[in-house]
Parts: sequence; structure tokens; C-alpha cells
Amino acid sequence: MDNLTVFRKMLEEDFSAGDFEKLWNDVSQGLQEYRNSKEVSSIYILSLLERKNFEEEKNHGILGMVKDLNTAIKILDEIKYNIERAEFLDDFDASTLISFMKENEISMIEMSTAISIFAVFPDRVFDRIEGKDEEILFNYPDNNLIEKKREGSKVCFIICTDNNLEYARIMEWIQHLYVPHNIEIDSIQVTGVEKLSKGYNEALEAVDAEYKIYLREGVRILNPYFLYRVIDAFEENEDIAMVGILGSRHIPANGIMEDIDCQGLLAVTSQNETVICGEALNSICDVSFVSNVLVATKGDIKWNTGDFDDEYCCSIHAMDLRREGKRVVVLPQEAPWILYDLGTDFFYHEDEKRIAFLDDYIFEKNKKHMLLCLGASSLVEMENNGIDKLLSNLSIIDENKNKIQLFITFFPEDKSQWMHVNINAFRKIEEILKFRNVIEGKIDKEFLERLDAYYGDASPYVLKMTDLKKPVMIRSAEII
Repeated sequence: MDNLTVFRKMLEEDFSAGDFEKLWNDVSQGLQEYRNSKEVSSIYILSLLERKNFEEEKNHGILGMVKDLNTAIKILDEIKYNIERAEFLDDFDASTLISFMKENEISMIEMSTAISIFAVFPDRVFDRIEGKDEEILFNYPDNNLIEKKREGSKVCFIICTDNNLEYARIMEWIQHLYVPHNIEIDSIQVTGVEKLSKGYNEALEAVDAEYKIYLREGVRILNPYFLYRVIDAFEENEDIAMVGILGSRHIPANGIMEDIDCQGLLAVTSQNETVICGEALNSICDVSFVSNVLVATKGDIKWNTGDFDDEYCCSIHAMDLRREGKRVVVLPQEAPWILYDLGTDFFYHEDEKRIAFLDDYIFEKNKKHMLLCLGASSLVEMENNGIDKLLSNLSIIDENKNKIQLFITFFPEDKSQWMHVNINAFRKIEEILKFRNVIEGKIDKEFLERLDAYYGDASPYVLKMTDLKKPVMIRSAEII
């Protein structure tokens, strides 16, 4: 019996004994250790609702009304979904929510607490329940986009899940989308999938749609004009192959996208709260990494089915596309277009899987790995001979690309500290490096140990590489 099963059994015993105080203490202590368990997260929230209700009403809530924890977890799931609908769907009816509360004996204290946990904008839910005017979150497409004449195309939503209820919920949100003129909508549920990329390839062979939208379980498409925005991005930019919701411009040194510059917006129902991840954009942003929550693609490009965790499925596909010179982008959002009902810790990443991903997919086998560091001090001259020098360095590496894999980083790491030195040069450099392996975030010893040599401007990495007895070449020298 594994540790999680033992822990779950202990929580069942607490519940069966009616000892809700012990249940609260036990689940609170185990929340961090079992942060990847949706059940443990749900029991924690149920215990929180129980405590709030007992403090305010002096009687038991949901936990005191049900016979077992599984029933309580199911009711909590229905509460969460009703809150999602109440916040965003146009056909929401407050009377339906009130009837649901009465049928399940859910108190106002419990519902209010649940709204504070599960809603993206809690005040919006309360306003809609009370029938007040609400803020318009998503911009209506301009008339040119609405009236745009286009050849007939098909969009297929691809969902890998064995859970028919979850599939029906995802489809409810899809059915609320406005569909552009001459666009046909289809969907496919792929079941029995052990690996996301294999399921996506299975769907790829089964459908004939030009545009494919791949969704994880728990995805709710909030923006009713989502299809207009995504299709227009593809139509106006022939070189775009994939559109994501959340991504990073560069490859994270530790393999964790959220540790660097997450571009775009994504609302996530995490372990015990709902958060908005990312940074709002004013324009389309090219990215190297992309979240696997939802991506849209154009054309038929097979997915890599190598030995990696599903968490990295879309990022590996993005890297494969970029190696072919295709663009992967994140679109600007006025508010999060997507809610991801995850139910576990969104920011938790298993080290074993992360390190395996770095070893097998970031570092190419049978190549020497070199780090090129560009420092602020050299940017002053970049618009003159500096850029020519950089291009010369890159061309020499490219001539030896069968033997060398180049990673590029900046120093200082926080570009906002130094890009003002020469903004024109900075933009030129970013364009030059668009499809290259630019690394961002803290480059720790774990990453440096995988490298074979350092080349570039002076930085703290010089001493670290020297300590590791790795070759170091300052950029004034020639690359041999």
C-alpha cells in the first residue's frame, strides 16, 4: 500500500468517526506532501468549508450531511462547476444555483467561501447572482473581422479523456463560442490514451480539419470570441504553426516555464485557490516554450512521442516546429481566455521528470554543448561591429551544428536592467536569435555541469565554469 493510499485511509477514518477537527489537522499537514492529489485538495477544501460553517452557523456543513467522503467530493466538484458557469456563461440563471444549494443543503457560508476559492473574479459571481450589471471582460471583434469573407474551413477540438462527464463539460463551453462565417466546427474524444502525444497523433489521422485545437481535461474556454481571434492570427500570419495561451520567450534553464517570463494569461484553479498566471501582452509574442493546457495548430504535423512526461508535450512540439523555422506564438488577451480546472498544485514539478526532460530533449545527444553569454557591456557597440561579430560567431557555430549545440544567455539575467543601454541593438539581437536556443532564468550548477564550454562576455558563469574545470573563452578571442 503506497503512502497516498495510507494517508487517504486515515482521512476516511477521521471522517467516519465524525472527528472533523482531526480531519482538518491531518489533511492540512498532508496538503504539501500530496499536492499532486486532486482528492486530497478536495478534502482540504471540504474541511475548510466545514470549519467556516461551524464557526458562523454552529452546525455542520456538507461533511455532516453525507455518508462518505467520495459523495462530498462529488458535491464539491458540482459546486465548482456551477460557480464556473455562474461567472462566465451567458445563459446562467441564478435560480438554478439556488435550487442546487437547497437540494444539497449547502449553506450561504459554504457557497461564499467556495466562490472565493474557485472564482477567477469572485465579485463578478456575486454581482451576477444578485442580477447587477457586470463588467464586459472580452472585446467584441471589430466589423472587419466579423464580416471577413473566407474560404470554408474546419476546426476540430481534440480532447483526450476517458471521463464522459468532463468531455460533456468541455463541450458545453465550446458550444457557447461564436463561430466565424464559413467555419465548420467538429470535435473528437480520444479515449484509452496512455500518452498525450500518441492520443494527439491518433486524432490527427482521424480528422480532416485545417485547424486543430488540443485541450486538456478541465479546460473552460471563457472568451466567446476565441475562434475569431485564433483563426485570424493564422490567416494573417502564414508562418504561424501553433498558437498557445501561456508561454515563455526563451527556454527555461531549469525546465520550469513559470520560473521565467510567462507571456499571456491563464486562469488556474490550483490546489486551494484560483490564480491568474502570466503577463498581459499588447501584441503577438513568439515563444519557445508553451503550456500544454490548450494549443491550436494549423496543418498536419506529427507529435513527438518520445519518452517524456505529458507536461512537456506541447513545449517539445513547439521546439520541433521552431527548428523547422515555423513560429509558435501567444496572443494578447484582455482577460484570461482560458480557465484550467486543475485541482492540484499548478506550480509543482517532479524533479525526476524535469531532469529527464532536460537530459533528453534540451541537450542533444552526441554533441558538444556550448554556452554563449551576451553581456550589457558589449551592447554599446552592437549596432556597429558588435552585431557583425555576433553573426560571425553564429555562422561558425552553424557550420559545425552537427557537432556543437549552442545555448545563448544574457547577463544580467534581468533584461529590463540593461536593454535600455541600446534598445535598437537589443531588438536586432532578439530578431537574430528568434529561432535559437536562448536560455533564461537562473542557470544553476545542474545546468552548467551539462555544458562542455563557455564563450562570451565576462559574467559570474566564468568562475563557475572554471570551478567545474570547463573550457572558458572570453568573446574577444576567436572561436576555433
